Parts: sequence; structure tokens; C-alpha cells
Amino acid sequence: MGKTVRMSRLLAVTVLLFGLAPAYAGAAEPIQVETISQDAWLELWQEVTDKPYTKIIFEDTETLVEVPDESAVYIFTKPSNLAYPAVIKRETVRRGSETSVEITGASGGSLAYFEVWAEGYFHPDQQPTLTLAGGGSS
Repeated sequence: MGKTVRMSRLLAVTVLLFGLAPAYAGAAEPIQVETISQDAWLELWQEVTDKPYTKIIFEDTETLVEVPDESAVYIFTKPSNLAYPAVIKRETVRRGSETSVEITGASGGSLAYFEVWAEGYFHPDQQPTLTLAGGGSS
């Protein structure tokens, strides 16, 4: 499945599940990227996929995990993805009458590969700025 189809599918699923249309007003905020080891990535995978009511969508180089109880979608890379091990979490956050999407990520490999891979999961109008927390390679 092509990258454009995956992006469209993820956006459509996210909008349908969480009503995100109003969430994209305003400028993009920096995306926090943490460092993650392969063991920590595996632990997170297990923790997220064990949550109730999750829906798992397997793609060519990543797996999307919808977690309705968190109003979140996790995107995990597969070993065939050059950004592996990496994960992005898109979470709908409601504070009063405000709705926003918080995006976090973790990369255990090259930050450069992560940036290329992750770019497809941000709203097309956003120009995300990635910052690396806790060191890592690029």
C-alpha cells in the first residue's frame, strides 16, 4: 500500500474516530522525539496492544494501533522500516472547549530516517519541527 494511501487512511480513521477537524487550527508545535531502545520499543508495543478495544492495522513497513480509550493512534515501525525501532503517538486532547492533537515520537535509530518516515503522519498543513530529547543519532 502506497504512502499516500496510508496517510489518507490514517487521517480518515483518526477524523472519524476522534473528530479532529477543529484540532488543526493554528501553527504546528514542535514534536518531541525521545530516544527508545529496541527492548523499550517491544515493551511499549506489548503494553499498547494489550489495552482493551484496540484495533490493529498492519501495513507494509508499520503497524497502526488505535486505542479508543486514550483517543490515540500509535504508529509502530516494523523491522523492514529504516526508522526501526520507532513509534509515533497521535493523541486527541480536549481541554475545556479546546481540542488539539498532541504528537510525540520515539526513535531508536537514525533521527534522519525517523524524520523522513514520520513526515507522512503529520497533517499536510503542518510543518513539524522535531527536537531530540535524551540524545540519539541522526
